[in-house]
Amino acid sequence: MRLSGPMGEVPLTHGESLLLAAFCRSAGQKLERWQAMQLVDSKDKGLSPANLEMRISSLRKKLSQCGAQDSAILTLRGFGYALGCQMEVRS
Repeated sequence: MRLSGPMGEVPLTHGESLLLAAFCRSAGQKLERWQAMQLVDSKDKGLSPANLEMRISSLRKKLSQCGAQDSAILTLRGFGYALGCQMEVRS
């Protein structure tokens, strides 16, 4: 999957694609940390919260490279995350 915006296009890893799809599906709502972890590690291999944060950080950087604001993915302390920008999914 590729992410494109006004400032360019970048490739996404499988895990980043899953996260971004989950954020798009839950637009306007919160995505709990456990939900995000389960999406990225559906086989329950023991994804750590630190590893999830690294993946979120990587996705934020790629969104920024494409022209999204720094608040594209919001961290909701003690809860999880939320999408902080509009996203359009094209196939």
